[in-house]
Amino acid sequence: MFDSILIPLDGSPLAECVLPHAVALMETFHPKVTLLHVMDNGIKGMPAVTTNALDWQLRQMEAEHYLKALGERLKEYQDAAQVDRQDKAERIDSDTTIDTHIVEGVAAESILNWAHDNGNDLIVLGSHGRGGASPWHISSVAQKVMLRADTSLLIARVDHDSVNGYCAPDKQDQLRYERVLIPMDCSQRAECVLPIAAQLASRTGLQIVLAHIVARPDMPGRTPPSQELIDMTEQFVERNRIEAEQYLQEIKQRLPGNAEIRVRVSDDVRASLHDLIASESIDLVLTSAHGYSGQSRWPQGSVVTNLVEYGATSILIVQDMAYSVPGNARIAQQTLANPTTTVGPATTGGRRDTVLVGGR
Repeated sequence: MFDSILIPLDGSPLAECVLPHAVALMETFHPKVTLLHVMDNGIKGMPAVTTNALDWQLRQMEAEHYLKALGERLKEYQDAAQVDRQDKAERIDSDTTIDTHIVEGVAAESILNWAHDNGNDLIVLGSHGRGGASPWHISSVAQKVMLRADTSLLIARVDHDSVNGYCAPDKQDQLRYERVLIPMDCSQRAECVLPIAAQLASRTGLQIVLAHIVARPDMPGRTPPSQELIDMTEQFVERNRIEAEQYLQEIKQRLPGNAEIRVRVSDDVRASLHDLIASESIDLVLTSAHGYSGQSRWPQGSVVTNLVEYGATSILIVQDMAYSVPGNARIAQQTLANPTTTVGPATTGGRRDTVLVGGR
């Protein structure tokens, strides 16, 4: 599933709150883990700030020590989490490789470029970092990474309560996902998360909640709709609700444990999902990047983007397709590196092949 995980860290306590989430994934998937620190050398498009060479070297040495210490802590947390498992017969010897790297550049672009160039299939990123917690649900760096990431992405919601809670040094091996919501829109693309959900549930015993929101169709018009049109619309919605119930029952049979099913009828799919996440005490949303619309021009669909920008729950976005067009930042970078090169549509191949092509 996830063979190579990238964890960007900026040296702040908030950023380190992603480590318990990483441990939870390491227990299940046993991936190679890369801890990455970006030494920001200025703002793109602005003159670089003159820095004393000795001061820069000292900062680099501090960053190296910081990452090495976090790598050792991460390994300790993983070992402690395995020892804490009740069923010792299911314990798997830890074979996770943890590497550390330091790069110079602008944070968001450096993270994206590293993940792309090194084939990381998951980025684990905190919603906030060195800039501190704020009324915004996501920091500017995390938002930029989300808007351009061509790989799967876990955004861990962190705040000052997290630092004193599950992120406290003596509790970082104790995070457990208990209730995971999987939004399903009856498309094959949405089903790409099911193997991941099944593996997480088998290893950790979490409760899966399958959700579908039946959208009432819009009826724009200069006059109120006729009773006949209203009745026809209600029949259409009821038919979709029944189909969704049957579909989720079929999906349930493919998952371990006893998955719960939630079907709601609403005028606003996104608002209903937010309400459902809150009412069901969900601590992780697991979703495909796209649904039945399958718009490959953007790394995520509109519903997923809304859940990230306005939600308060950690979200694991599984990338289900490749970009059809590279991001503007990479086009500019490639053009500057080789002015004679014409950058066209991304080719499929390797890990960025389109996984599923169903849906409408």
